[in-house]
Amino acid sequence: MRKYTWVLLFLLLTGLTARADVLKTGDRGDEVAALQRRLIELDYLEAGQDDGIFGGKTQTALKNFQGLNDLPRTGEADEATMGRLAEAEAFHDTLKKGDKGEGVTVLQEGLIHYGFLDGRADGHFGEQTKKAVLALQGAAKAAGLSVGKEGEADHALQLLLKGKGGSLYAGPLKTGDEGDAVLLLQKRLSVLGYYDMEPGGAFDEYTKACVKAFRAQAGLPEGGEMDRETYDLLVGREAPRAPAPVPRDIGYGDEGHTVRWVRDELGRLGFLNGVPHDTFDEGLKSGLDRLRDQLGEADFLEDSRSLTVEEQQKLAELGPLYVQDLRSGDKGSQVYRLQRRLCGLYYLGTADIDGKIGKKTVAAITRFQELAGLEPTGIAEEGTQKLLFSGDAPRDHTDYRLMVSIADQRVYAYQTGADGSETLLKTMICSTGLGNSTPTGIFRRTMPQHNWHYFKDFTCWAQCTYIIQGNIMFHSVLFWSRSESSMNRTSLNNLGRKASHGCIRLMVEDARWIFDNCKPGTIVVIAESFPG
Repeated sequence: MRKYTWVLLFLLLTGLTARADVLKTGDRGDEVAALQRRLIELDYLEAGQDDGIFGGKTQTALKNFQGLNDLPRTGEADEATMGRLAEAEAFHDTLKKGDKGEGVTVLQEGLIHYGFLDGRADGHFGEQTKKAVLALQGAAKAAGLSVGKEGEADHALQLLLKGKGGSLYAGPLKTGDEGDAVLLLQKRLSVLGYYDMEPGGAFDEYTKACVKAFRAQAGLPEGGEMDRETYDLLVGREAPRAPAPVPRDIGYGDEGHTVRWVRDELGRLGFLNGVPHDTFDEGLKSGLDRLRDQLGEADFLEDSRSLTVEEQQKLAELGPLYVQDLRSGDKGSQVYRLQRRLCGLYYLGTADIDGKIGKKTVAAITRFQELAGLEPTGIAEEGTQKLLFSGDAPRDHTDYRLMVSIADQRVYAYQTGADGSETLLKTMICSTGLGNSTPTGIFRRTMPQHNWHYFKDFTCWAQCTYIIQGNIMFHSVLFWSRSESSMNRTSLNNLGRKASHGCIRLMVEDARWIFDNCKPGTIVVIAESFPG
């Protein structure tokens, strides 16, 4: 697509807006050529059609522009049209499967915004992006809008994703409705943090509750139906996010923010170890079982394989649950609870939860007391426990913290300031282990190992090994020999997906950064995924 100097275009276009008359079919001259060049830049006319003659193609292009910018489709360049042309954004050429680059990234960001596409914008127009475009076209068609060629995003579709050129509103939605329009609504509510289930396309009572919550957050009158005003606010760039997901009953096998919140609350109380997770699995069930044993209340948590909204409210209201002072040599369930909480706050590693207060646990208690401004006795008396099991408990920190997301196949390196503030410093692509061979947990027995390491069982080498736990390490991609020129290209190409035997493979420069910068004892957290 041809580009023109903005200064020249501005002078020509603003000169046009000052005219009393308009440009229309049959007109000729430099002003028509300037108009055509602007239409070419915005992809309404093809390159080479700036001949200065206002003919049928120019009129059609102008009508298309007017229609997509909420202007009367007159086909004439009046003052309002020229003003809108001067401020209009340029769009990329039609995007289709196989395309790469900035235009695809922008397209994907719009698709994610509306809820058509999950994940991150990577700038590659693949099969998932094509499916998202098809879904967008289906929604546009239902709303009576032009959809373009199937599976491709022309500039009209790109304009739509910028909140211009029409609305995807296809009519009111209410309880009992089903279909793609409801599915789109649920996905958008999910993106904004209201809806906490897998969207299914049925407008049920939970969907209605989420709509009501959104309307309240947006300052609209109370109601649970989706009208035009609510919809346009919902998909707008200024749509208010939910302060918290709308509560719902959860059960074994469920996923989502509510499940993660319950896990976080159980972690706060010391019944889980605090490793991020958002699935209601055996681990969460065990945590609820421990809470039931602690409380001994028959009317609370009747079934540890489910949790109602009312039970979640009771969980949120629970205090620190202090039972007894804990000191060196103590054993038992209360020690396990203490250690789980210390682990969740990074004072201990997952492997240190053993139910007995030894030197490591005493040191962790003391460190917590120091950071919390308490007397560093190493004894977890009532005051220490009340703060430890509260939402105000300070986390331990090292110079850096490494967070490994198995879902993302990324390592996120955070730098911690003297005041406890954290900054995301590096994001590193990686390969974790096939299956479940990479353990999840919180690790504190970490340390650099070898500049070059030989894997005897696999007859290959890696650079910059850094121990996480046992034989699980960060290290570079593989080499056939102790030589920079012998890189195993397959291990390099596999970065971004599971490929190792449990270790975490990295680009050589990323493995080197960890090896050089992360001291022994650096906090490492490995989880399926991390919030936000």
